Amino acid sequence: MLPFLSRIDEVSPSVNAIVSLQAQAALEAADAADRAVAAGDRLGPLPERAIH
Repeated sequence: MLPFLSRIDEVSPSVNAIVSLQAQAALEAADAADRAVAAGDRLGPLPERAIH
């Protein structure tokens, strides 16, 4: 996930594609999804999405 966030930081000023970046929330959601998978839980589609 960190490479994606770095890339967003790099190109966002020139393409202006991100309205509101919530990096910490995205990282927390990804960690929660990883823990759920490790515990054997099934996730729905796009469990790490941070699109609101």
